[in-house]
Amino acid sequence: MPTAAPSPRRFLRAYLAWSLLLAAAHVALNLSWSTRNAPKPLKDLVAFASESSLVTWTSVVAMFAVGLACVAIGRRDGARGWTLSGAFFVYLSMDDGAMLHERLAWLTGMRDGVVYSWTFLVLPAIALFGAAAFFQLWRGTRGRAVARRALLGAFALWGLAVLCELAEKPLAESGLRWRGFPVANYQQLLEEWVEMLAPGVLLAGLITLLANEREDVRVDA
Repeated sequence: MPTAAPSPRRFLRAYLAWSLLLAAAHVALNLSWSTRNAPKPLKDLVAFASESSLVTWTSVVAMFAVGLACVAIGRRDGARGWTLSGAFFVYLSMDDGAMLHERLAWLTGMRDGVVYSWTFLVLPAIALFGAAAFFQLWRGTRGRAVARRALLGAFALWGLAVLCELAEKPLAESGLRWRGFPVANYQQLLEEWVEMLAPGVLLAGLITLLANEREDVRVDA
């Protein structure tokens, strides 16, 4: 008996709901004075600034799944570009999980903060490979409107995350506060949230490519 193809819309709705739940938990526990005495392990579990939180691991797992989906499409179609793009996304998931780009920051010799120093060293390389992956996926989704919309949406979110990253230092140095918390804390929440959302959006688009293939095979059978 054939199994039902996964629903990209259902997946995207579930992923969005999960990301909003994590954002709400972060606000409730880390941006509210009423919960300032909450246990630190509980706060860290949903903290968008923590590299070991559910937020980070959601991003890592989603990005890794994007990489695997690209590799699967590449092997199915015999398309080397898809496979290389998949390897790039797998690397990004490993980078995020192991904080590789932050660990490379010392090579710049800058001492004004880890986040900003890695930008000048690693971001150009990531941008170059990211552009190559984008154009490969753009060519590979020709005639697939849903997948292309997901591709554009995901890369737009990643672009917004980079802009937020660049704005973090000026906001941190401005001393501006809102509801008693530095404005940079809210900027960081937005940055990490869209960065977490992006791979989920792209994965939903890739699911449509894999699901359509399964439907075609079932009809031919």
